[in-house]
Amino acid sequence: MLRAHLEDGCPLARVAGEHGVPERTLRRWLAAYRAGGLAALARRPRSDRGTRRMPPELQLLIEGLALRRPPPTIATVHRQAAQVARDQGWPVAGYGVVQSIDPAMATLAHEGSERYKEVFDLVHRREAAKPNQIWQADHTLLDLWVLTPSGRPGRPWLTLIEDDHSRAVAGYAVNLGAPSALTTALAFRQAIWRKPWPGWHVCGIPEAFHVDHGSDFISAHLEQVMADLKIRAYFSLPGQPRGRGKVERAFGTINQMCLPSLPGYAPRGTPDRAGQARLTLAELDTAIGTFIRPRAGRAPAAGEPGRAGAARRGFWHRTPTEAELAGMWPGITAGEFGDLAGLVDLAVGAGFRPAWIETATVEEWEDFESGYQCDEEEWLAAHPGHPRAAEIRERVDQHRSFWLRGYYGLLGLAYLTLVPVG
Repeated sequence: MLRAHLEDGCPLARVAGEHGVPERTLRRWLAAYRAGGLAALARRPRSDRGTRRMPPELQLLIEGLALRRPPPTIATVHRQAAQVARDQGWPVAGYGVVQSIDPAMATLAHEGSERYKEVFDLVHRREAAKPNQIWQADHTLLDLWVLTPSGRPGRPWLTLIEDDHSRAVAGYAVNLGAPSALTTALAFRQAIWRKPWPGWHVCGIPEAFHVDHGSDFISAHLEQVMADLKIRAYFSLPGQPRGRGKVERAFGTINQMCLPSLPGYAPRGTPDRAGQARLTLAELDTAIGTFIRPRAGRAPAAGEPGRAGAARRGFWHRTPTEAELAGMWPGITAGEFGDLAGLVDLAVGAGFRPAWIETATVEEWEDFESGYQCDEEEWLAAHPGHPRAAEIRERVDQHRSFWLRGYYGLLGLAYLTLVPVG
């Protein structure tokens, strides 16, 4: 309406007559537009929006009446609430107030907690925004038998600690005994310390640690360690192991793609399962460690211990030049990795089908590398006079140079979910 006056010079009186709007209203709108532009003409939300204009006591009374067992009808609740409101001199609430009782609260009151969990207790999907923000841990009993030190067959347990953001394994432990605080502590120690294997950079102290509610995770020792390291611990509720789907997927990958190639693999239904034991616990530990650790960009060979079906591999976005290779870590060659298509072809040729192919984005690479650098730089800032400060500073500077002057934008990381054929 104002456009006709502002752009065409039409008098406000004529505009008001054509649109049936009082001229005084148009003048108020015009003044607001000249003072604040179009934003000044937007309708302002009411200050009392979302609140009810009734005494809080009446609101509580209506909720109390509506949540009784057996559930009363809306008419009954309204009639009883209206009588109390008239006696107290309060405004009488309409049927809409009674009908607007929170359905979740009504279900909990009328049908119990089990029904509430089925309908309203949604699983919260948490996503870490950077490396070392959230770690999660769990145990699984492997479908494989090994020889114990006494020569008898035994079925080992695997403990995994996984970074929620990158889905990389930060630490693991293989043991014959049932899960305990000691096995969890061993895996956690490996997770936070720097690894001796090139390429396995996952380390540091997480901000939060999501674990099970078992006695092996809620021991006083582990709680004290996490308190000393300022790690927030989150425990699953008993009987509700939620939020650990990623580490469960890692267990599935190992059970389906690593163990079947190893001697002693005996899933449910295998005759004489214990009699299949061939490897020692140390040999199994080595095989699982080889499978978990990031390796060169070649596809797994069928039957190669610890290599079948590995899901993380490096690849070149393009073949680097000699000058670019010179900026990377010593000993790297252009032939150490292939391209993504060639990597997938190698997996297919080795007897696998690629069920899922995805690659790390540049942003994910930057988050990972910056998270690694950040932990070290914060330590150096807090301990400038430490005897190892110069050594650590040199190593961090070298790694940053390898990244920014070497493989940045050249080296990719592929996550392949491989399904064995046959």
